Amino acid sequence: MSSVREPPRQPSCRGSPVTGSMSSSDDAPSSSSGNISSIGGDLAAGGGRTAAAPQPAVLGTGRSTVASTGGMARCGAELRSARAAGFETGIHCWDHVKWQDGVARAGAEWTRREMRRAFERYAEVFGEPARVHGAAGWQMNAHAYAAERELGAEYASDTRGRGPFVPALEGREGVAQLPTTLPTLDELIGIDGASADDAAARVLERSREAPPQGHAYTLPAELEGGRLAPQFPRLLEGWRALGYELDSMRALYAAL
Repeated sequence: MSSVREPPRQPSCRGSPVTGSMSSSDDAPSSSSGNISSIGGDLAAGGGRTAAAPQPAVLGTGRSTVASTGGMARCGAELRSARAAGFETGIHCWDHVKWQDGVARAGAEWTRREMRRAFERYAEVFGEPARVHGAAGWQMNAHAYAAERELGAEYASDTRGRGPFVPALEGREGVAQLPTTLPTLDELIGIDGASADDAAARVLERSREAPPQGHAYTLPAELEGGRLAPQFPRLLEGWRALGYELDSMRALYAAL
């Protein structure tokens, strides 16, 4: 049995998705104003919130992530440089493929082992504990939600949805979730013949309607930082034209 409730009101070395959330709400155009936070790569991700009108809206792009696979320790200096540049960092996973393909059917022991490895490696690289987790492929299980709190995470962006919530499974609450609310560019390319430019335009169209807590957008560094790099500035410019301001995921969480 599982349920959700609203959270309390209170304050690369290798490419991998920086996740965040964007709303998959209806495409009806509307006016938005607010903040946008955008970062890419396995290093970090931004988040955002949308205050109720007429207050500014906030849109976050990306989800705080760090590729904590076993061989990533040699990339510690590069990872730390992202934090030094002002980007938020956190946990993505220990092994992206194993997690995305296997966690849904995994038991408690395997799940906690994978997560513990990632949290321990993060502490080795950054010299401090990770406070945010963003699951690979938005894949989770009940054990993972419980382990986040046990391992010291304060909030997470493991899911897709319309707004923040606290997962409650088997009588245990997880940490606050700030879900991805918008589709990714690669998900839209090819639908009805959509090009990369068409996909960017569709993301912006869906961004016109700002949910109460704002949008969060997921971007893989190897896409928006690689072959889709020409479209990324268009997204940033488009969001700003809609009145959004970039902000971090932590800022979204603090504003709940």
